[in-house]
Amino acid sequence: MLTFRNVDADPADDPAMWPFEAKITAVERGELEDYRRIKAACDRDPSTRAAFLDACDLLGDDPGAALVRLWVEGLPREERAILAARRMRSAVERSGLSRAQAAARLGTSTSRLSTYLSGRVVPRADLYEAILALG
Repeated sequence: MLTFRNVDADPADDPAMWPFEAKITAVERGELEDYRRIKAACDRDPSTRAAFLDACDLLGDDPGAALVRLWVEGLPREERAILAARRMRSAVERSGLSRAQAAARLGTSTSRLSTYLSGRVVPRADLYEAILALG
C-alpha cells in the first residue's frame, strides 16, 4: 500500500492533486493499482502528465519510472510495429493456412501480407483485426 512520508497528501486523493514529492514517491514505490490511477490522471490532464514524466526523469533507471513512462507515453511507433507484426505472424501460423491462403482469405496479395508480417508496413485497423482473427 502506497504511503507518503513528510508530504501533506493522501494517497487516496487524485494523483493530479499530489505535490511533486508525492508523485516521485508514487512512481518509485507504487503498485499496479497506483500506476493505473497515475495513468488515468495523466490521460485527463497534460500538466499532470508532464509532472509525472518529470518525476520519471528524476528517478532515471528506476523500474517504477520505466513502467510509468511506458504507460504514460506509450510504446514508440517502431516497437508498436514490431509487436503488431509478431502478433500477426503468430495468428497466421496458428491458422494453419499458408501465407498465400491467408492473403487470399484477407483479399490481399502474398507480398503485401509479407510486408505486414515483417513489420515494414502497418495494415489498416480493420485488416489488422482480420489477420488476428485468422488464428
